[in-house]
Amino acid sequence: MRAWFNGLSSGMGPCCSVADGRTIADADWISSAGHYRVRVPRSDADDSELVWVDVPDEAVITAPNRAGRTIVWPLWALG
Repeated sequence: MRAWFNGLSSGMGPCCSVADGRTIADADWISSAGHYRVRVPRSDADDSELVWVDVPDEAVITAPNRAGRTIVWPLWALG
């Protein structure tokens, strides 16, 4: 699976080492009219507060999901 994760990319480029991903529960993602929203921690340093964010269409991975669970690779603004 490692090679599969490392080979994934979205329209934004390579993205997806499994080490950087976060598995999310079914209740923490929704799809409407072909667009996705996910609920992720507000920051990488504190995962106690979850917020809904829109997933840019170009960031969606369209390859079949061989992992069998929903995984996101959030990018937090450096501050």
